[in-house]
Amino acid sequence: RSPPSSGASLAILARRCAVRCWTMPVSSSAGASAPKLEMKALTEADCGISGFVNSASGFYGLLKQRYSDFQVHEVDLDGNQVRLTQLLGQEAQAAGAGELKSSGRPPTEPSGQAEALAAGQNDTGKATEASLLEERTEEEEQETDAVAMKSRLEAAMEDDEAKRSLEELHGEEVRTSFFEFLGRSLAGEDAVFWFPESADKELRRKTHSFVKQRLGDDFVSETKEFDQDGEEVKQTHRKNRERRICVRRTKKRARRGRQQRDDGSRRQAGGKAPDFLSFVLYKENAETMACIHELSKKARVYNNSFSWAGTKDKRGITSQRCTVRGRMAQDFARFSRPSKGRELRAWGGWRVPGGRFVLGNFEAVTEALRLGDLYGNHFDIVLRHVRLKQDEETEQGEDGGRPTRAYLDAQCAELQKSGFINFFGMQRFGMGPVGRGTADVGRLLLQRRWEDAVRAVLGQATGDREEIAAAKDLFLKGGDAKSAYQAMPRYMNAERIVLKMLGQCENGYLNALLKLPRQSVMMYLHAYQSRLWNRMAHERIVRFGTEVLAGDLIFEKSENREDGLSRKRHRGAARVVTEAEASSGAFSIKDVVLPMVGFDVILPENEIGLLLRGALEEDGLSLDDLRNDSQPSLSVGGDYRRVMCFLEEFKYEVVTYEAPEAPLLESDLEILGRRAGGEEEPAAEQRRRREVPMPMAEKDSQEIGLRLSFTLPASAYATMAIRELTKESSERGGSNYGVVKRSAQVMGDAPPNDAQQESLVDEPDEGPIAPAKKRVRLS
Repeated sequence: RSPPSSGASLAILARRCAVRCWTMPVSSSAGASAPKLEMKALTEADCGISGFVNSASGFYGLLKQRYSDFQVHEVDLDGNQVRLTQLLGQEAQAAGAGELKSSGRPPTEPSGQAEALAAGQNDTGKATEASLLEERTEEEEQETDAVAMKSRLEAAMEDDEAKRSLEELHGEEVRTSFFEFLGRSLAGEDAVFWFPESADKELRRKTHSFVKQRLGDDFVSETKEFDQDGEEVKQTHRKNRERRICVRRTKKRARRGRQQRDDGSRRQAGGKAPDFLSFVLYKENAETMACIHELSKKARVYNNSFSWAGTKDKRGITSQRCTVRGRMAQDFARFSRPSKGRELRAWGGWRVPGGRFVLGNFEAVTEALRLGDLYGNHFDIVLRHVRLKQDEETEQGEDGGRPTRAYLDAQCAELQKSGFINFFGMQRFGMGPVGRGTADVGRLLLQRRWEDAVRAVLGQATGDREEIAAAKDLFLKGGDAKSAYQAMPRYMNAERIVLKMLGQCENGYLNALLKLPRQSVMMYLHAYQSRLWNRMAHERIVRFGTEVLAGDLIFEKSENREDGLSRKRHRGAARVVTEAEASSGAFSIKDVVLPMVGFDVILPENEIGLLLRGALEEDGLSLDDLRNDSQPSLSVGGDYRRVMCFLEEFKYEVVTYEAPEAPLLESDLEILGRRAGGEEEPAAEQRRRREVPMPMAEKDSQEIGLRLSFTLPASAYATMAIRELTKESSERGGSNYGVVKRSAQVMGDAPPNDAQQESLVDEPDEGPIAPAKKRVRLS
């Protein structure tokens, strides 16, 4: 087919391709004909995303045509970009050599300890005594544990919410006595606290839950039974026995991840592991959780021993910091370097379904990362096949819809000036169809509709493979949870957990949901909060623009942080803007926040607050429903998020290329591989880094791309910035490799060669990257 002549025609064709793929029927059983199931995919409107801030016209462009066109580097709390610069046993490489010079902050540099770690490797791959992870004495470990426990205990004693919860369970007198007991424990006294006798099993369960949630592993609670003479006896569950709960300090805190699942590497190394091991997780086209699950399985470490500051996009190349409790770098050697005699480029990384990952930049640290322990993320993004929209072509473009440099300059300048509405992106809401997305599961959980929530979790999703759809139908249509569990692919972790529980207890819907990892349950609840927040942010800007109103919410100026999502440990209290402050111009739209609904937030005292209450009522909820005393893990306390977001360190560059899939960004692993082979920097990169402007397309075979580089605060979505820049929907965002590729071919791009068409697919097998015969070609 001859290529279309206008940018509008290109976009129409791309949308048609995407729609055809999204409405593809899904078979209900493998190998049998089944009725076609049409599922309406989530749209931006379904997720509350609507409207733009500035009046620029935008343009067309392909996002994530190659997953390497979307690269993310975490920015830590010190402002350093996290980059993979050193593999285990390698000397540190100079960081940032292949990226745009868009950040004034230095990238994360390998520490002297990490260099010592690299130097401490012998030929057999075992850590030597000169390694970074030196042996620590038992006294030092106990001292570190004592300091950490004291800090946690002080925080618990100052927790007003904990005091209120305990008073609701046992009354003011018991609450006072219990916190006096904590004070004695803090002073070093080996005290024991006894709760009053209670025959109420539910009250005892809530008490145990309170101790576990508020005091963690530092204290242990036990139910003791006493006979009629007051003597402690073995628990027999007889009705005439007195039962009391005692609480005492844990004598020796066990290190999670170091019990039972130890492969002996620590003993072989002749030393003890540090409190926490920090490393860079570099991944390509892979989920963060899939990488952690693979590490857990192969290195024999519990999943909950790992922690990280935030999850990253799957379709892209990302680098982030992670920590693991009580392990040594040598335990993860297979994930950080190729086997002996194999080149780095030939290895490419450790394989997970659909992608790969590599670990590096190991160093010992004293604290684990927590969610939110990051400043933000730095993005390097390429938009390919840039074209003007139809109404702008005659005045601003030439040569078949290609934009002029001045036009792209104006679009980028407008974005930098206006910012964008800080919407939660489509990634937040999963792949489920309308009515069964992650936000809908969250709503059902808050409504206490357990069976409906389970069916939504196990519901058919757009893009489900045939074997996944068939396994789900065994339960959804036949009610056979055991058969569905056996048929479900092993990499479908959440679905298998739910089905396994339902196979053991047919109507145990709530128990099945509680068996899910806490991160998964919170993902559903946060998705509902996010959808409601998006709707209110849209209403706030559409109705009142960027003017600060009386009744808006802000944080105290003295404690403001430039975080997209200001967490409680980082921010001051939210408060309402007064009439005088609104009229004086003391605050700008950058200061205004909206609540993510919960039982522990305040609402705006203006029309937006009323709209928020009304939106909850439409979903059959009230603010009181957001707190679940019987199941605290299914409660949402709420938080605050800035209405507007602005790009930091924003730079862009117009580039030209001929091959549809020509690489336009170099990844951290590619830089390491190139240097390991002694190769020079590519000529194109040398030219760009000398800041010599590349010419616009000079002939028909050349295409125009836009390379963007910017930093966003934590929880802000780059896809929403791209949406504001292009004025195009983010519903697909180029996240389906086949859709984008086929769209580009329909548009008249030269077909890619065999090597370019190969793409890894989501296969359940494990291990290093398989040879080419293990890959499949997208049609």
